[in-house]
Amino acid sequence: QIDEKSKDKIYQNLIVHNAVCNEYKTADGVEAGGDRLAQEIMDVILAEVNKRRELERIKKKQSNDIRNAQDVDNINKDEDEDGVVDVTLSLVGNSLGGIYSRYAIARLIEMNQEKNEKLNLNTEQLTKTNPLATA
Repeated sequence: QIDEKSKDKIYQNLIVHNAVCNEYKTADGVEAGGDRLAQEIMDVILAEVNKRRELERIKKKQSNDIRNAQDVDNINKDEDEDGVVDVTLSLVGNSLGGIYSRYAIARLIEMNQEKNEKLNLNTEQLTKTNPLATA
């Protein structure tokens, strides 16, 4: 059994998102639905990463007692350029949602290959578990 302190630590790094991009939009095919889902996933990830980076910037600013706010911004700018954010995705979809999910994973890998600076996926791990990801 997990104690309350451990639960809080686990849950602060867990995001549950119910995708809404394909509600009432299933007549235009799997490709369009999968693309919409991939874009929604990226939007959620980027929003969360930006929110967490901003919180870290505020914490560092408060804890380091740096007098010049510009110095804090410069420190964080360097971290953003070099920093890698580890994100694990678990997609659950029933019926057509499962097909959209598989397509979205393949699309995210394509996005990674097109714009490596925005998304750094471990494509080797994904291709082992998802036959569609080899596209």
